[in-house]
Parts: sequence; C-alpha cells; structure tokens
Amino acid sequence: MNSAPQSLAKRINLRGLSFQEMLIVVAVFAILAIVVMFSSSQAMVRTRVSRVRQEQQTLASALAAYRTENSDYPSILSKLTAPVSYVKEIPSDPFLPNRKMPYEYYSYKDPNSDHVYSIIVSAGPDGNIDFTPIASLGSFENPGGAGPGAGSGNPPDTSTRDLLRRQIIERSYDPTNGVTSDGDIIRVD
Repeated sequence: MNSAPQSLAKRINLRGLSFQEMLIVVAVFAILAIVVMFSSSQAMVRTRVSRVRQEQQTLASALAAYRTENSDYPSILSKLTAPVSYVKEIPSDPFLPNRKMPYEYYSYKDPNSDHVYSIIVSAGPDGNIDFTPIASLGSFENPGGAGPGAGSGNPPDTSTRDLLRRQIIERSYDPTNGVTSDGDIIRVD
C-alpha cells in the first residue's frame, strides 16, 4: 500500500512556478491594472463634464431670470445669490486645480445688433482656461461685462458674434480627443 501514494506523488509535480511563468502572471496583472485605471479616469472625466454642463444650465437659467427682472445680465456671478437668490450658491469649477474657484463668466453686448451674450466657461479636463475675453482681444468696449480689460472700439468687419464663434471653435473641449483634451467647456446664451 505504500507504493500507491508514492506513485501518486511522483505524478503530481510540486515544483511551483518558474521565473518565466511568474513574469507572465505579473505582466497580465499589470496590463489589467492599467486598463482599469484608464477606464476609471475616463469615467471620472465624463462625470465631471456632465456635472459642468448641468451646472452651466442651472447658471444660465438663473442668469435669464436675473436678466428678466433687471433688464441686463449681472456683472459678476455672485449677484445671483443676493439680494434675491436665483441660485443657492455659485458652483465651483471641478476642473480647476484647487476646485474652489467659480466658473469664468462674461457678458457682452454686441454694438452691431444690440444682442447681449452671456458666456459661462469651465477650464475643461486640461485644467487651463483657454478662452480669451473678447474685450482683451480689442473688439469693443465692454461696459457691462465681467471680463478683464477694455477694448478700443469695434473693428468694422468683425462682429461680436464672429469673434465668439471663432473663440468657441478654437477653444472648446472635444471629448473625442481623449481624456485630457485641450479646450474649455463653453456655454453661450
């Protein structure tokens, strides 16, 4: 009876994994870890983009209500919380490094058409504000806007709408360009 367990032990190889087999196992786990990390980072960016778009929609609605009551857009977003509360609080941009800064906001009156634009800008996944205020491009005087700088008159063939269109095309975030795509998330009303 002793010979049966010995022959069974000879048939089972108890040597463990070789170095090459161990390297293959580690490589497979590393590849799986990279795939999971990449997928989760893409999901986090998509979630933040959705949050930004929802918050921009909320701010746009509050801006429209403010404009209806006051016949103009506010010069800064904080006017939406006091004295009349159009929103409970001004949300912060989730893509900025310290995440405590609000969205960039500008309002422009086009002197050629008397149309007033409100623009809400998020830094986007790259974390940088790429949008340039029209007033700093030298397009026209911006008496009611919140953008820094003042323009020096409107060039004859460049309307505010054309400048905005160019800015949005050149500086907008495109999710098809990857997770850290350069560009801002811009809403114009």
